[in-house]
Amino acid sequence: MHRLLAPVLLTSAILATLAACNGKPSAGVGSAPKISVVATTCLVKDLVQNIGGDRVEVQSIVPCDIDPRMYTPEPRDSQKIAQAQMVFHNGLNWEGGLQKILKGQSDADRRVFSVSSGAPIDRLGAIPGELGAYDPHIWFNVTLWKYATESVRTRLSDSDPSSKAAYERRATAYMHELDTLDEYIRQHVRFVPAEQRVLVSTHTALSYFAKDYRLEFRQVPFEKMDQAQLDTLADLIVQRKIPSIFIDKDHPREGVLQLVQAVEARGGKVAVNAEIVFDVLGEPGTPAGDYVGIMKHNVDVIVEGLRSTPAKS
Repeated sequence: MHRLLAPVLLTSAILATLAACNGKPSAGVGSAPKISVVATTCLVKDLVQNIGGDRVEVQSIVPCDIDPRMYTPEPRDSQKIAQAQMVFHNGLNWEGGLQKILKGQSDADRRVFSVSSGAPIDRLGAIPGELGAYDPHIWFNVTLWKYATESVRTRLSDSDPSSKAAYERRATAYMHELDTLDEYIRQHVRFVPAEQRVLVSTHTALSYFAKDYRLEFRQVPFEKMDQAQLDTLADLIVQRKIPSIFIDKDHPREGVLQLVQAVEARGGKVAVNAEIVFDVLGEPGTPAGDYVGIMKHNVDVIVEGLRSTPAKS
């Protein structure tokens, strides 16, 4: 080895070793820095990370165990959004208190993107009594989440064209994962007797699930119902032997309790199931720590809840 070349190689080896020990990639010649991305929620973060891979550094504003509607923005949130190279949010007014911050940034530049923007309007669930408003829980419909995947792929590719091929590959792989999830759901729903394929719930998010997987959906109001509405729901549950009502554990239960009493008065029995995860994710690395995991959990809860045989009073 040339005498002058040896010290150079030794120095390079030492620097590489130190970088590896620190757990940080070295910014070698020609390497592009990661794109700093802010996601409003952990569901959106999970989606962006799946498409962006090691080209993005993604942080979520709302903690994974907090319902975004209940989140109170902190002063540092505005700073995070302002400093990020790209910002992804669910859209459809899902982000609650963060909405005003997002709108201000959207007016100022083109860094802020809604993952729901590519979803066809006719596939969205209109909110009764609110003209032009749609239910934001699009992730309960795998097909709509595939539209969201396409939106993220397009935005990342447009902002970072040199990595377009990588985004295409990762998006294709994730689409395949979503197709597998979709088939998992369809196969499991078939285990539910046809007469009992009815989702009775306080949460309209399940209407997205019901529509795509050929179940009926009936909403239970938070407050007490009028007698006609109560009779209709109670008769349906008893006649079709629907075993479970699915609720969000954070929702008021006055209407649910009224319905349970009406079912029991008719000689039936119905369980109240609060195990569906509607708006949050579990700890990263756990089965419920990503979108696919949480949807598998939810379909397992739904199928088990609808397959059981209701007991008689």
